Amino acid sequence: MPKIEVDIKILRSMFITSQGDIRAAEILKNTGSINSILKLYYDVLHVLADILLRFDQFESTNHICIFAYVCKNPDLDWNFFERIRTVRNGICYHGTPVKEEEWKRLELQAQLHIQALTQMVEDKINNFLANI
Repeated sequence: MPKIEVDIKILRSMFITSQGDIRAAEILKNTGSINSILKLYYDVLHVLADILLRFDQFESTNHICIFAYVCKNPDLDWNFFERIRTVRNGICYHGTPVKEEEWKRLELQAQLHIQALTQMVEDKINNFLANI
């Protein structure tokens, strides 16, 4: 992973976008569009994890690498990240929609991981801004 400089403007913009995606997923909940919701949740997880990686001055385009990096935190579950990545890839690249039962297993975990990552990112942003 190449070393990079922390660009707080970019990271804050990425964070704001991720929060918009969370709001969009909430709106979609009433439509039954579970494939779209799962993809939005996945994008949020990926962006939040990427922000944390960038705060540590690393950058990667590999989703597996990004998720593995944040899983050094014991509150985050590698198996969950792998499962949601695999299901999302099935939707995007193989035309395999998520099954209702699978979605029910992933939804709560996704929300909990998003909350944890959001808090971590907010803490990083606040700490960074407090030290400039």
